[in-house]
Amino acid sequence: MSIITIQTVKDTIVTADTVEERKFLPFYNSSERTLNRILGDTLFARIVAAAASPGTDAPADTLISTYIKGFLSWFTYQRSLTRMYAEPDRNGAHYKQDGNNVQADTKWLNDEKKVAGEMRDQFQQDLIDYLEKNSNAGEEWADYRTDTDSANDDKMFSARTTYSGVITRRTVRKCRGEQ
Repeated sequence: MSIITIQTVKDTIVTADTVEERKFLPFYNSSERTLNRILGDTLFARIVAAAASPGTDAPADTLISTYIKGFLSWFTYQRSLTRMYAEPDRNGAHYKQDGNNVQADTKWLNDEKKVAGEMRDQFQQDLIDYLEKNSNAGEEWADYRTDTDSANDDKMFSARTTYSGVITRRTVRKCRGEQ
């Protein structure tokens, strides 16, 4: 369930109705994920419920109409701008000019890479947060950040991989099912 619609985004930023929803959609989903991180799971769930049933939660309705609608709309627009200019296809990235397809320039590609990197980082952080919340003993992902030394299975070590390498954890967690 979306809090606002893509049409609301288009109306808020005042863009042409001919702009296809598909150009906004992945970036709208990303903006909702960011909003979830800002509000926390509990308030975000309350906002989603209020958006699904307008008029049932007056404070949430006010928050949506006064603050959230603008935030989601402009965040979505900001992230989708590179796709408004050009779009990748099997032959590179192109945009329309006077009815012809024109190859997009290097600046566009660099901007698109930046947006893609920001989205990747956001999804990565969401994944890490989810695993950390659900990795205590007895939980589904209790084996998160643990490993087994394949040469000697009775020895356990725990590690976390980051961009720069492996960081040893302070506490050792055994893999699920091992004593």
